[in-house]
Amino acid sequence: MKKQGLILSSILALLLVVIMVVFVFEQQAKNRTVAGPNETSEFLSRDYVQAKGQQRAKVTIVEFLDPACEACRAFYPFVNDLLKQYKGKVKLETRFVPFHRGADEVVEVLNATVPQQKFWQSLHVTLQYQEDWTANHVASVDKLLPHLEAVGVDLQQLAEDQKSGLYKERMAQDLSDAKALGVAKTPTFFVNGRAMTQFGYQQLEDLVAEEVARQYPGQ
Repeated sequence: MKKQGLILSSILALLLVVIMVVFVFEQQAKNRTVAGPNETSEFLSRDYVQAKGQQRAKVTIVEFLDPACEACRAFYPFVNDLLKQYKGKVKLETRFVPFHRGADEVVEVLNATVPQQKFWQSLHVTLQYQEDWTANHVASVDKLLPHLEAVGVDLQQLAEDQKSGLYKERMAQDLSDAKALGVAKTPTFFVNGRAMTQFGYQQLEDLVAEEVARQYPGQ
């Protein structure tokens, strides 16, 4: 009986340890999930990342996208509508993961439009005219350049800025951060550090609405 009692006590002690470990893990996960825009993982944002919307907005959507991705093009107007719906409360930060062949050259060009303050116009036409510069999921940056020139990008200056290698470094950083975060497809969204558990328009809208309600209670 004494031996059985010791075995039972050991089992109960082990069970208690397991419960405590699970509890701590869940609490840590919860803390990461509800982190605000200034407390998100170091992998989500970098000082060079371009943002759209009010800089003081308390809700941040971080989107990892591939400019040659059809789903990214489809989500683009939807995300912009969310920014309009929650004007002043939500902002967007864009990161690049060029999974498609040739998309890395397109990403480098898009990053190089930043000094000319043409990034968002360039991203808009890049996605708008995606079918013009992609074929069978292969990107051709040469076919994209005329669209960028149409929105005022100085192509000669663009080529000069690319020589620094800075924009290749930023693309490499985005890819490294995406890998650290487990980003395996595009688009992938994080809202105030919370990853979407399921993919879809409604799922993104619900996640944004939850964070807006959390950050702006009663408004």
